[in-house]
Amino acid sequence: MKKTTQIILLFIAIVIGSLSTTQAAFPLKQTQTATENITSTAAPIVTNEVIAETANTGAKSLTAAARGGGGKSKIVAAILAFFLGFLGVHSFYMGNTKKGLLQLALTIVGIVLYFVGLASAISSTTGTFTLPILAIIGVIMLLVSRLWAFIDFVRILTGGLEPESGFDD
Repeated sequence: MKKTTQIILLFIAIVIGSLSTTQAAFPLKQTQTATENITSTAAPIVTNEVIAETANTGAKSLTAAARGGGGKSKIVAAILAFFLGFLGVHSFYMGNTKKGLLQLALTIVGIVLYFVGLASAISSTTGTFTLPILAIIGVIMLLVSRLWAFIDFVRILTGGLEPESGFDD
């Protein structure tokens, strides 16, 4: 019974502690009443210059957002190309799904051919050495997919390969 009471008290302490830290990390906004808002703020004077400046700032931010690449990072694309490029992950990330599917298919077919060729060479009943042609073709396909990913990695770093909308960097 004493152990259960200690566990319950510990749970309550953790909950209370987490609530106070949550309040510190995400404080609630202070609300003002309507009368305080009216008396504490004066209405700004709006002129044609203020309107033109606001419109100009909005246009600049709109073009920056359109040029920004939709949240695509050059560093993330390069890391994906280096580590998972043979699967086409970087192409999917940059919005080129056809190319990504082609890279993924090349890798999967290469793996399947490698294992099928290896299995046929091992299970050969003739006792003579048979050249595992399918395994060799599979290895060549895997090497091509790795080389393609490395070339894409270099092109991303040098700026030769980027999404249609560009990178954020």
